Amino acid sequence: MSDLHKKFGKNFLILFTGNSVGQVIPFLLAPLITRLYSPSELGVQENFLAIVSLVAIIAAGRFDLALVLPGQKAEAVQLFRITLIVSVLMLLPGFFPASIDAVYHSKELSDLAWFLGPSVFLVSVLSLLNNWTIRLGNYPLLTGNRIAQSLVQNGLYAILGYAGWGIHGLIIAWMSGVLVPILMLGIPARKSLHLNAEPLPPGLPLIRRYRDFPLINSLHAFTDI
Repeated sequence: MSDLHKKFGKNFLILFTGNSVGQVIPFLLAPLITRLYSPSELGVQENFLAIVSLVAIIAAGRFDLALVLPGQKAEAVQLFRITLIVSVLMLLPGFFPASIDAVYHSKELSDLAWFLGPSVFLVSVLSLLNNWTIRLGNYPLLTGNRIAQSLVQNGLYAILGYAGWGIHGLIIAWMSGVLVPILMLGIPARKSLHLNAEPLPPGLPLIRRYRDFPLINSLHAFTDI
């Protein structure tokens, strides 16, 4: 077996282990969590996350998926910065509770409208950092990140549910579970983004080169969600 095959097999095992453990944790805690929250509260959370997922598809322009492609580090760093700026813009527009209530006819869901902007931003940044970490080939960090996210989310689901926080406990626990891996991935990503004063290429040609991601890939992802 070649060294390339061995390396691929090792990386696959590392990622498989992280995903498996990440799936086992909510499976084990599901009987407890479903007793701490009402079916209505769990349903509101699912609708909330569905909206976040839909908006997050276009939040980063899908350029986060292109981070592994540039051959030169300077191009990848510039693409990273462009994607991060687009993601930050998701914090600027206001989300209007009345518009959500008109579609879902759910006061509980419309009351969570102000969480949408920060949630979409967090999802976008996490995807950006995940793909940057893939570019770096740091698969053990991705595995630890996946396990940490599952532990924090489901642990807080149980703790805040026991404390009687209801639907707000579900949303805060979920957001915390996204924030923790962002912090875990952000530190090594920040170090690797340093270019030693190497000039960055212009951004517009990069956007044009990878325009298929927002124009084509986003349509597939939107339809799937």
